[in-house]
Amino acid sequence: MTVAPSSISTDRTSSPTPVLVTQRADRVWIAKLLTWAGFSVEGDSREDALSKLDQQVKAQLADGEIAYLDLPLVQTKNPWLAIAGKYQDDPNWDEYQTAIAQARQAANESEGIWIEGDATK
Repeated sequence: MTVAPSSISTDRTSSPTPVLVTQRADRVWIAKLLTWAGFSVEGDSREDALSKLDQQVKAQLADGEIAYLDLPLVQTKNPWLAIAGKYQDDPNWDEYQTAIAQARQAANESEGIWIEGDATK
């Protein structure tokens, strides 16, 4: 179930934050903050659960702040680059590609598979 946010702030001191709101079989509403672990509350209504979650987050932030760190990205080599272009000058490349296409077509025909765009069917 998708529920549109009840309000979206244009205030630069706040940010829309995804919250999962569900209702248990016993009609208790649960609101969980998806971006921060450990923030989950129960309420008698959807609005009550969201209000309690808002209070829980504000209480946590009253003694602290949200800070951001610029962490370096891990630089790894792309393993595919080592073989990129390996066959660019191979004189048998076109013949190899034709053989693959023929083998696929034969396998498809033997299995009764129709490929969209196949003019032979």
